[in-house]
Amino acid sequence: MSLIFLLACLPPAQRDSWEILALLGNGQLFEARFTKGDTGLLKGQGHLRVNRWIHRTTPMSFHLDTPPSVSLLNDTEANFFTHRFYKENDIWNLQMRSEEFNASVYLRPLASETILEQDDRWTVQVEPHLDAVGWTTAEERSALLQGSAAIFKRGGHSLLQSERYVFIGFDSENYWGAEWSNQISFSWGSIDQVAYRDSDIEVQNHGHSVEIITAVQRVNFYPEKKIGEDNQYKHLSWLEKNLSQPFVSTENRTLFNGYFVLESQSKENTLPGVLIYHGENPPRIRRAKPKK
Repeated sequence: MSLIFLLACLPPAQRDSWEILALLGNGQLFEARFTKGDTGLLKGQGHLRVNRWIHRTTPMSFHLDTPPSVSLLNDTEANFFTHRFYKENDIWNLQMRSEEFNASVYLRPLASETILEQDDRWTVQVEPHLDAVGWTTAEERSALLQGSAAIFKRGGHSLLQSERYVFIGFDSENYWGAEWSNQISFSWGSIDQVAYRDSDIEVQNHGHSVEIITAVQRVNFYPEKKIGEDNQYKHLSWLEKNLSQPFVSTENRTLFNGYFVLESQSKENTLPGVLIYHGENPPRIRRAKPKK
């Protein structure tokens, strides 16, 4: 098993993915991720991971691995067996049908720009602000879905080898986001109709907050609730994880609800948002002082 895993991860490993992150009005987070690799013994296999994270509740989840013959992923769509993500008449569609999990989600772009950040090994394209509406069902659980979303298209030969921070925040008119890792680092946003974009950012974890420093902004994220945690490599043994560490990070992903405080040009804005942290040192929730 160790040999199979390492052969599948050894560079150069072309990996491509589509990811939806939707912050819902009730504080929940919906994520859907289609991933496909083109190197190693798992060449061409599709991996679909869908979670609707709910604070202090078991998430509505669906995980599926598909053979290469029914795993299509390119620059315009993803189609894994009967589960599709595609664009039609300027609206992004997520359609999933199975006995275990069903979803129908429509994402309408609210921002005219598409963010592109790339180097010779890794590319990230972001649709930064979309209106998300739809529904999800998992066995006997069903729920409407409504909120704001971002869509990420990632691809290249780079492997995640250390921490990664992904931030998104929205209100009715504004949005802000950032990604920081060994693969790529950049930020984007529109606050009071002023666009912000930076390809050189710094992230500092202060324990109960995370500071993001850009050329023109100082942003702090304050986590309020831990809404989920998972590990895409949890099926590996302790030995296998140790053997893989020189090539790829196998640490947990931890998801937080919270809010951003954005400071720029002597002005301060606050946005609700989420942090998806991959690594071994996630931020901490500040405990409320007991009432006297």
